[in-house]
Amino acid sequence: MTATGKSLPQRLAEIDAWGGAALGRGEIGHALGLRDGGVLSNGDGNQALIRKLSPARTIKLVWQQPDTTPDTPDEVKFEPAGARTTVIVTHERLQTRADADGLRRAWGEALERLKAVIED
Repeated sequence: MTATGKSLPQRLAEIDAWGGAALGRGEIGHALGLRDGGVLSNGDGNQALIRKLSPARTIKLVWQQPDTTPDTPDEVKFEPAGARTTVIVTHERLQTRADADGLRRAWGEALERLKAVIED
């Protein structure tokens, strides 16, 4: 992802808008509290508790998907790659291949939406 010409507070506001303020007006049902102890939730009824936020480095969270798997620890890493950033999402303790495939697809879609916001 390329992030040119904008300050970190501007970028954080855009990221919050990607999952929170802009989408949280009821269009999709997302919310994002981008801070330690904050909550990310989506229109599917899934949510995650943000356990530790290290800006520009990692987000550690516990994913809660009420009708499928037990709560799973996750880590989202941001690694600089020249003028771009590589985002790596790791889910632990998934119970089934279907759970893993579903989360891989959902995270892929979410990261594509985030890329569109960041590269704007």
